[in-house]
Amino acid sequence: VQDSLAHIVDEDEFDEILEGSFLDTYISYNDVPLMLTVHELARLMRVSRNTAYKYVKDGNIKSVVVCKQIRIPKSELLSMFAEK
Repeated sequence: VQDSLAHIVDEDEFDEILEGSFLDTYISYNDVPLMLTVHELARLMRVSRNTAYKYVKDGNIKSVVVCKQIRIPKSELLSMFAEK
């Protein structure tokens, strides 16, 4: 995720992006990174981080573990809403 974000902004903005403060500026699905953190997922869904972790833990949103960190594939956003 960090590498995909690094090339779309200058280095001064990169730390701010990692904090997730720009998540409200996504204009389309194509703007969303390929892999999301649980925090990014929570911001996109406008739910608490605990709720996002619960969705992942309960299997409502499929995730993968990369270097001991949970990542949610971008495709899961559409899959989750399509099933409901």
